[in-house]
Amino acid sequence: MSREIKFQFIFKGQPFGAEIPYFNWVTKTYTLEQLIGRNLNQLCHEAYALELVAKRQYTGLRDANDVEIYEFDLVRWGENVETVRFDDGSFQTESSCIDSSMEVIGNIYTHSELLISKEG
Repeated sequence: MSREIKFQFIFKGQPFGAEIPYFNWVTKTYTLEQLIGRNLNQLCHEAYALELVAKRQYTGLRDANDVEIYEFDLVRWGENVETVRFDDGSFQTESSCIDSSMEVIGNIYTHSELLISKEG
């Protein structure tokens, strides 16, 4: 069985007409078929002035809570928190292969505070 090919785009955006400067994270997920023939402007949400922050690929796996695992997700199992990366032809963390016993707790873009606490 082959894995479903999906990509997730993370945008940082400010709603149009916002009085106070602030931003939201906007995440969009597309299959490969949905992306073919589209340009980046067609992927953006029209209510936001968006900046593309990241493009992430689906690993084909789900975590212990049935959440899809993407490249650059932060996953936890036991006391360990590690980043999912594509390296040497496969998706893995710093110390092991990824599997369904892990739990996605965020990603390195929208949950950077988890990286700081991990390193500190």
